[in-house]
Amino acid sequence: MKTSATLRQLFHETNIAFQPLLKNSLGLIALLFLGCEAMQHYFALLIRLAQDTQSQNLPAILGQMVVSLTEFVALTMLIPLRVMEFDNKAPAGSFWAFTQKHLAALTLESLRSLAITLLWTLLFIIPGIFKYIRYLFVPYVVVADPVYQEGQRDALEYSDQLAKGIGLPLFVLLVILFGLEALHGSLIESFPLMENPIPALASGFVLFLVSLYANVLLFRIYQLRVKSLVARS
Repeated sequence: MKTSATLRQLFHETNIAFQPLLKNSLGLIALLFLGCEAMQHYFALLIRLAQDTQSQNLPAILGQMVVSLTEFVALTMLIPLRVMEFDNKAPAGSFWAFTQKHLAALTLESLRSLAITLLWTLLFIIPGIFKYIRYLFVPYVVVADPVYQEGQRDALEYSDQLAKGIGLPLFVLLVILFGLEALHGSLIESFPLMENPIPALASGFVLFLVSLYANVLLFRIYQLRVKSLVARS
């Protein structure tokens, strides 16, 4: 019963924050979606042309990775910013100022967590997945935790604490997010933008919104775990 009530509360808090997120950042979200979608289709086209000539287009593959990374960073900054503003009943602040403030720390901590995750992956795949899940909250610690920002907390250790005990739900959410990414790649192959613009944009936009919601849900889980940890201390 307690678990059911917690899930209802979690989805309720996600739902009430999702609409203000769209409203306060509609222009940025539209720009992010259209820009990333167009670039992903462009690089996919280059990869298909290379396959037709039985060659590999490494720059196009790297380009797709850069686009995905750009989208990840933008959502990692945007979602905590807008959700925290909603929670605090604060006016919408500058996304660019928020990004400039936290980007260096986010890059450093992401590289730290990536290095450790890769080392654990060398022990076989499962330990790497375990560490990846434990470090899932690292970006949120960087941008949302004042104790970390004062230099009094290690982001990786704190993320590990927060993720302890909820590994299975986080794994399921990760599978959903990676599944959405794989489905998106499949749809890009099936509906090239230049040949099928309406199906390409419509399907991409639906998946983008679902991914956006899943990321808001993940940040709400982070906030809930922080409250739980504080309550026990």
